[in-house]
Order: sequence, then structure tokens, then C-alpha cells
Amino acid sequence: MRVSARAGVVWAVFAVLVGVVVYLETRAVIPEIPSEEKRRMFAFREAELGQVDLFYQGRLATLMRSPGGLWFLHDSSHSHSSAAAPGSPEAAAPGKSTAPAPPSPARVTANEAKPFPEAPQAKAHTEPDSAKAAKLASSVDFLSRMIFDRRIQPTQPLKEYGLENPAVLILFYRLSPEQGKTGVPTASLYVGDTITTGYAYYAQMPGDRDITLIPLYQVDTLVQAAFGIDPHPAMKKTLPGELKN
Repeated sequence: MRVSARAGVVWAVFAVLVGVVVYLETRAVIPEIPSEEKRRMFAFREAELGQVDLFYQGRLATLMRSPGGLWFLHDSSHSHSSAAAPGSPEAAAPGKSTAPAPPSPARVTANEAKPFPEAPQAKAHTEPDSAKAAKLASSVDFLSRMIFDRRIQPTQPLKEYGLENPAVLILFYRLSPEQGKTGVPTASLYVGDTITTGYAYYAQMPGDRDITLIPLYQVDTLVQAAFGIDPHPAMKKTLPGELKN
């Protein structure tokens, strides 16, 4: 009788444990995978932008929208609502840029950024070439639709991610009622080193503690459109055909 009683107690305890395990398993919270909408980097589209400033390795390219709505690369021969910064490639001879390197994320935010000074009076521009404008628009649109891969909390100093003094800084300006750019950037993005696999950049928004991993090809597409330089040509050979262009 004692053996049977003990066996009964053991089976009762086992049944309770099984019940607890089943309850916990069925009640377990499955981690939510953020949707693409939640992983969008920017809250705007290409059609809402009037200007994009791209700092790349100490050089500046300014993409602007013409009065007719077409994108073009700004240079010092035309007058607009805003001009390239003094010392930029637009104001210097080709290959002799003296533009300062982009500032550290810790030293500037989108709200603190100042508009560039007004350009000296120069000849009014004609409408840009539509084919070139379409390529620039495609690059800006491609970038504005960026979906980040994931967010990580940095465990090392920012310099280890290439973000202490990043080689790439992108400033986005919304359209003003006059179809020009607004006075201050609506968003800024710092782009650092590539991750180990090479298919993504470390990136950070000013004032953001976390680091995001963003697609390599979307940033490189804009750099290529602005400067005619492909930062990672060897990497593109392994990308799907539709992402190489």
C-alpha cells in the first residue's frame, strides 16, 4: 500500500508539472517582428523633398529641385535659394575640394543645423536635362524608402562603428511653399563603416542612442549619382541584378 500511495503522489506531482509546462508554453509571448512600416528610416518621400546635401569623405554634393520640379546637381554657376557651403566641390575646382569633414553625431542635430548662406548673384539656370533629373530622382526616392535591417545598442565607442566622425552625412530638406528647400534639415543620417559581411552600413540618427544597420546599396546609389563614384564596386557583383543599378 505504501508503494502504491507513493507512486500515486509521484504521478500527481508529474501531472501538475506537465500542466504547468503546457500552460507556460501556450501563454509564451512570441517576439514581435517589426513590420516594414515600423522599420522605415524616414517619414517622407522623394516628392516631399526640395534638397538633399550629401557629404562624402570631406566633399559636398547638393541635389536640388528646380522650379519645374526636376532634380539637378547644384553648382556655383547658378543662383538659388541656397548654395553649397564655402569650400565645397561646387565652389572649387574639380578634385580640389576643401569642404570640412562631417561633424560628429554628438555635436549636431537636425534642429541645430544651419542653412547655408545665400549664393552670390549669378546667372539663372535653365531647366535641367530630364533624363539626368530622372536618375537623380530615382536615387533620392530609393534612399527615402530605406528599410533598416535592425537596431542594435552599441557596446563599443562610436569610433569602432565609424560613427564618431562619419565619412558620410546626408541632410534632407522638405519643400517650402515656394518649392525651394526649408531652412533646416527635416532629417539627418550619419553613415559609418560597413558591417563584417559588407552588405550593410552602421548608421545613426542625431540624438539617437541606438545604431541601425542599413542597406549598403541604397547609400552607394546616391553617392554614385552625386559623385560618379561607386564606393563598393566588387560588392555589387554579388547582388541581384535589379539592385546593381
